Formats: sequence, C-alpha cells, structure tokens
Amino acid sequence: MVDWSGGDFDAEEAGADNIIERFEWLGEKWAPRPRKPKTTI
Repeated sequence: MVDWSGGDFDAEEAGADNIIERFEWLGEKWAPRPRKPKTTI
C-alpha cells in the first residue's frame, strides 16, 4: 500500500487533529434536531 501511494507514511504527520475536527463537524451537522410539531386542522 505504501508503494502504491507513492512514498513513505509517517503516522505522526497524518493530520490527526484535522481528522478529529472534521469528525466533530460532521457530528454537529448530522446531530438530530428537534422536530416541529405537526399542525392539525
């Protein structure tokens, strides 16, 4: 896999902070929202 990707892989430089920030953003975006009550006529 490393040869296919074109070089060395350093887990320390994988950008874990950036990945965590993106997961947190997705969690906020996909969080359940309260629904408006249905109006009955």
